[in-house]
Amino acid sequence: MGTNTSKSDELERTVAALNKGRSLIEQLSTEADSLNATITADDAALAEAGKLRKEEKEIYERGKKDRELALKVLQEATNVLEAFYKSKPALVQTGDSTSLQTAGEQPKIGDSKRKTGEGNVVLVMLAKILDDIRLEQKHAAEEELASSQAYDKLKLDTRHSFDAMMMEITEKVTRRAKLTVKMESATDDKSATEDSLKALGQKMSALASECDELVKDYDKREKARKFETDQLRDAFEILSGSQIAARTAFLSARSEEHTSELQSPI
Repeated sequence: MGTNTSKSDELERTVAALNKGRSLIEQLSTEADSLNATITADDAALAEAGKLRKEEKEIYERGKKDRELALKVLQEATNVLEAFYKSKPALVQTGDSTSLQTAGEQPKIGDSKRKTGEGNVVLVMLAKILDDIRLEQKHAAEEELASSQAYDKLKLDTRHSFDAMMMEITEKVTRRAKLTVKMESATDDKSATEDSLKALGQKMSALASECDELVKDYDKREKARKFETDQLRDAFEILSGSQIAARTAFLSARSEEHTSELQSPI
């Protein structure tokens, strides 16, 4: 009975360990799958960011090329106009009078002292456009640099995140593998314990059947044993000289047998 109880307790512990192991393996599998899904999503996001970065860079390079060309053309136009106006006398308005100014006296662009004139207005406008294009190129270059640095940082962060998640996945997969081996061993132990319990159950059933037979004939066998014991005691007393067999009819049975022998014909 004690062995059966011990085996039952052992089986319960094994089943509990198996249930806990299955739950933990399922949890580890779910966590590993979630990390793999995150890695896949990060890769997709990085690929999309790379595509956008490439498009941004292409747009910047085209814009830069256009601005450089515009600067070149405008600068050439400015040089041509300056040379043209230097070769011609210019009208200069001073107060209420207008006079001719020789080519050598042509004021330079940006000179606050020069007088207004059609040529000067055009040159000032060209200078303003040139400054605007240079400023636009400066801002575009700054934005391009910031975008490039942001993309490089995204790549680095994604790489670090990938490495960290791969380490975590490896740890979870390793734990799952070890648990799987333990589960297989525990399953074998469970089967062995179940077989032992089955054998014990069969043995106990056989013993119970034998016990039922013993209990069933117990009163009859007890009476038979008592009668045999009383007979032995009576026989012992008769052999000791007693003429009375108080416990059984052993003596009378022997007397009747002796009488019958005497009366029988020879």
